[in-house]
Amino acid sequence: MNTKQISISNHLAERISKLSTREDVLEYTRALVYKLTESESKYDDFETKQFMSLPEQSRADILGILVEHYSDKHIKVLFRKISEIKQIHVPEGKEKKVILASSSPRRRYILGEVFKLNFDSESAHLEECKPRFYKHLSTITKVIALNKTFSFIDNQQINGGIILTSDTLMHSQGTIGGKPQGNTKSEQIADAEKKIMSMFGSAHTTSSSIIVFDANNGEIYIGEDDSTITFKARSSATDVVVNAYLDYAKNNVAGRGPLGKAGGIGIQEPEILSLIETIHGDPFTTVGLSIYETKRLLEECGIKIEDALIDTDTLYSSIWGANEWQGKAVVVLGIAPTDNNFVPLAKSKIRLRSH
Repeated sequence: MNTKQISISNHLAERISKLSTREDVLEYTRALVYKLTESESKYDDFETKQFMSLPEQSRADILGILVEHYSDKHIKVLFRKISEIKQIHVPEGKEKKVILASSSPRRRYILGEVFKLNFDSESAHLEECKPRFYKHLSTITKVIALNKTFSFIDNQQINGGIILTSDTLMHSQGTIGGKPQGNTKSEQIADAEKKIMSMFGSAHTTSSSIIVFDANNGEIYIGEDDSTITFKARSSATDVVVNAYLDYAKNNVAGRGPLGKAGGIGIQEPEILSLIETIHGDPFTTVGLSIYETKRLLEECGIKIEDALIDTDTLYSSIWGANEWQGKAVVVLGIAPTDNNFVPLAKSKIRLRSH
């Protein structure tokens, strides 16, 4: 290394144990980017190895700065270097096997039944860690999805050539719609009721980030999408629906009700659908995985997905039961019968159809 390189590397080493303020993280990230943008002939992997050894919170902070202050190009280079260091080996015959880093039944359904993919589902072995320094809430989802990808690479948890990670966040006017909180179940249910009641007559946005990592060549593909829900005005009728929804939690009905869900709601549930006025954007972004962005990213790394007409009544009925979902798809998509029951997704060739 030349004198300038040695100076930067030493400076990184001095700052590595600090990184406690935004200024520390900015300075560290600037030095890291400088190294990443050097020509291949000058590059050494010292700084990348340092990044890989950092605590999860520090990695999240650095990724947050990369997301907001630099381009995706720098993130791509970083992850390519990480995959080179880890010397990832994809099992023979699994070069195009998709691994979904999620246990979500809705995400699994979209990949398996909508896209007709042969895939495996594995959870990333890490606690979701938000960056401490950010201006945009969408940065949080991007960083968490990137850290999930890093976890797979770092643990060499590669049982297929294509790794798909994602994260979603619901927010309104700068406030994050977190999961219901409380020390007891009763407190959590009360907090869920408060959260749901606050949504009436207002709009709430779900920001989603999707990362597809091609382990065959170390390339990552980055996608983002937003979908906005507008809730009906509160009335005695909506109060009845909310109480029925809360009863699922009180009666321990598996998979139903507000507990463990952002904002205390799941729009794939018919009670919540009946409270929604309109959805702007891909409704599946709010469910947890944008159909358009997922399709685009998978196709970028060679996974072909046929365009199709998706019968939304059948799609949701297969998850929650036909009787509960009959006709609800028209409501969630905010369309009238005069629209011929066809709704084109924004930017997508895929169309959703309701009976």
